[in-house]
Amino acid sequence: MNNSPSNAQDILMELKNITALKNMEAYIVGGYVRDLLTGRQAKDIDLLFPENKILDVVKKIAAYFGATFYKMDVDRGFYRILIHGDEGQIFTVDAVPLSGSIEENLAMRDFTINSLAIPLANFDNLSDVIDFNGGVQDIKSKLIRYTRKDVFKKDPIRLLRGIRISSQIGFDIDDKTRDLIAKDANYLSKVSPERSRDELLHILALDSCKENIWKLDKFGLLIILFPELENTRGVEQPEQHYWDVLEHSIETVGIFENIVDTKKRTQSQLLVKIPWLTELDEYFATEVVPGRSRSLLTKIACLLHDIAKPQTKKIHDDGKIRFLGHPDQGADMASKMLKNLKFSNKEISFIKLVIQQHLRPMQLSNDLSLPSSKSLFRFKRDLGNALFSTLYLSIADYLAAKGPKLRTDQWDRRVEYCQWVLSGINSQSVKSVLETPMIDGNMLMKELNLNPGPRVGFLLKNIQEAIAAGDVRNKDNAINYARDLLSARNDETVTDQSENVYFKRGSI
Repeated sequence: MNNSPSNAQDILMELKNITALKNMEAYIVGGYVRDLLTGRQAKDIDLLFPENKILDVVKKIAAYFGATFYKMDVDRGFYRILIHGDEGQIFTVDAVPLSGSIEENLAMRDFTINSLAIPLANFDNLSDVIDFNGGVQDIKSKLIRYTRKDVFKKDPIRLLRGIRISSQIGFDIDDKTRDLIAKDANYLSKVSPERSRDELLHILALDSCKENIWKLDKFGLLIILFPELENTRGVEQPEQHYWDVLEHSIETVGIFENIVDTKKRTQSQLLVKIPWLTELDEYFATEVVPGRSRSLLTKIACLLHDIAKPQTKKIHDDGKIRFLGHPDQGADMASKMLKNLKFSNKEISFIKLVIQQHLRPMQLSNDLSLPSSKSLFRFKRDLGNALFSTLYLSIADYLAAKGPKLRTDQWDRRVEYCQWVLSGINSQSVKSVLETPMIDGNMLMKELNLNPGPRVGFLLKNIQEAIAAGDVRNKDNAINYARDLLSARNDETVTDQSENVYFKRGSI
C-alpha cells in the first residue's frame, strides 16, 4: 500500500493500521511532542520502539508508506525513514531503540523540553504526555534547560543544537545551561565535521543569524568551528571602519541577511534604497547543492571574507592601514577551513570565488564613476553564478564597514553606482555576448589559419570584450579585430591587461 500523507499527524494516524504496532510499547518523543505543546507544526517524528523489534517495525512502516529507510547511527541502532507527502514534501521518521524503561530513556535526552513522550496509541491526547524532567513547565516558562550535567559530554553536537532550538522556537537558555555550554564548549571539537557543518548551516538558515553567531562566539563555539577567526578579534581597521575585523565580519552577515530578505529590506529606510530585481529572489533561493542555497553559502562568505586581514595588515609610511592581497589569501584560507568541515568541492568553489572577488564590484571604475561596458562584461563573465552573491556581499561589506559612521550622501552615491552596475550586467547587450557568441574558435582558426591553443581563447576573450564595448558589431569586425591583435603590435608580447595574460609574438 502506498500512502501519501499531508502532514505528520496523518502519518501517526496511518500507523494505527499497521498490525505489528498494535499492543506494542511504543512512544512519540522529543521535538514532535514539544511542538505539539507549543502549537508549532511538526514535520519530523521521533519514535521509540523495543530494541529487539525495531528493524522489523521499520521495514513494515517503510513498506506501508512506500518509503525508503537507512541506518542513521550504527552504534546506537537508529533508523531513518523518509516518507513522501502528497505534495512532494518529505517527512522524516526516526526510529530509536527503547532500551530500559521510558524514564531512563528520557533522562538521556538533551533538554527537558525534548525529554517528553506520548504513547503512540494515544498520540493526539495531550493529557497523556509523560514528563519526568519538568519539560512541560519549561515550555510554559519558555526555557531551555539541560536534563543532566553530562549531557554535552555524551553528545557534544547538543552544544550547537541548544543555540539552534533557542532561536528556532524563541526560548531563552537558562543560566545554568549557559554556564554548562561555555564550560563544555571544547567537547565540540570531538564531533564529526559533517555533523558540526550541518548544525551550523541549520543555525545560519534561521532568522537573526547575526545574533546566533554572536551567541556561538560568546559560548566559545564559533572559534572551534572556525579557529582562524580568533586572529581577527580586536584587529584595528582604518579610521573609516567602525568595527574591528571580527565584529565587522559578523555585522556583514547580518546586513546581507537583511538585504536578501524582502520584508526586512523593504521595511528599512536604509536598505530599501538598494537596487533589486525580482529574479534575485529566485537567484538567492537556488541551491548550489541540495539543501544549501546561494543565500546560505553567501552568509559563510560574508563571515569569512576578511579572514586574511590579520596577516596582510600593514601600516604604511603615510600612516594608513592597508590589507593588500587579503581577498586572494582569504579565499585560500576559507577553502582549507571549509574542506576541514567537509563542504563539497562545488560549495567551496562558490564561496572561494565570492571571497576572492568581494572587492571587485566597487572597483569596476574609478571613484564610483559609471563603469564601462567592457568592465561590466568582464565582471559578469568571470563571476558566473557567483555574480549577484558577490555584488550584494560587497554592499553589505560597505555598510558593515561604516556602521554608525555612514553618511547619507555617501550612501546615496553608492546606491546610484550599484544601480549602474546592476543595470549594466543585466543589459541585453552584455547578455547577448555571453548567450549568443558572434564567432567561435573554429571560425577564428579557419579565417586566421591558427592552430588550436591558448591564443585562440585569448583572442575570443578580447573579441567578446570588444563586442560588449560596442567596438565590434559583426563577424567581419571580429575577424579584423583579431587580426589586428596579432599583427598591429610592434612590441614583444600581446597582453590582456585585465587578466595579466600574455603570449610571445612567436607563439601567435
